[in-house]
Amino acid sequence: MANTRFHRTGIDPGLNRVRAWIDRWCDDTSNLRIRELSIPCPVVAGINDTKSAKAYSAASQRNETPLHSFLKFAAWVWLCSTIGKDAKPQYETRMYLPMEELLEGVKISGSTFDPRKPQILRRGRQDVFAEFGSTISVDVYCKRHSVEVGFTQPFNLCMPLFTGIVSRSTWIPYPKSVAPEQFIPGSLKAVVAYELELESN
Repeated sequence: MANTRFHRTGIDPGLNRVRAWIDRWCDDTSNLRIRELSIPCPVVAGINDTKSAKAYSAASQRNETPLHSFLKFAAWVWLCSTIGKDAKPQYETRMYLPMEELLEGVKISGSTFDPRKPQILRRGRQDVFAEFGSTISVDVYCKRHSVEVGFTQPFNLCMPLFTGIVSRSTWIPYPKSVAPEQFIPGSLKAVVAYELELESN
């Protein structure tokens, strides 16, 4: 299927080009539904809610642009509003994705980590070995829904879907008109996103 290091893109290419980008990576995307969404941008000046204020602060990671951090927080707010009161979105969630071709003929015993099983990797876990697959980190994750912001690649968007870790994968690319390093919160009202989902047979 897929080259795990297929080229990354980060600027909004439009719906048709998103499909073409993924089609170049994967042989068969006939059961992959891609739809365009509009995600509202939260107001961050004077946040009164403690939970939201902590989430906004936590969205900023070392070496990230202001736009990337803001869009991660926008994804956090959006997931909270769409999933409901049980939503607890997490930033930088690691996932393990097994590769069938690497596991062929391999027998595993005596390990607490099963490399045949796609899985969310909780923080601090020490028993993970990824020789038979790949590990990725998604920007925001909550209840079988992953969100990637800015530059990413089809592998990170699609493989969590194809392996069943998530039921929906969303990409929020950078808007064409915004410089990530000079972004000021409040200058965007909404952003375009692309939601990927496998169609049930």
